[in-house]
Amino acid sequence: MKRLDIIGHLASDAVAEKKGDLYQLRFSVGVSEKYLDKNNVEVTNTDWVTVFLTRKNANKLTPYLKKGMKVFVTGKPTFSVNEYQGEYNPQTTINANKIEFMAKAD
Repeated sequence: MKRLDIIGHLASDAVAEKKGDLYQLRFSVGVSEKYLDKNNVEVTNTDWVTVFLTRKNANKLTPYLKKGMKVFVTGKPTFSVNEYQGEYNPQTTINANKIEFMAKAD
């Protein structure tokens, strides 16, 4: 079993799209880590994770999932690599089974 848990902030408002009898909710979450480099300077790295939630009533969450909101997401991860103009970029997506609101967007 693969499971990924993340805590981060939404990059933009969530979008819901009708797929047959279900809605697919999609949004991106920025997950940041901070550390001190060898010169004692704080460095922040942010990874972006695309989140999908497919449910009969997933569209009802769109009014609440707004840019900047802090969320906890858990679900099944998928990892891939995309090539763009000769550069290879890793991509992480989560098929969410749980989303918790942690703080309102500013």
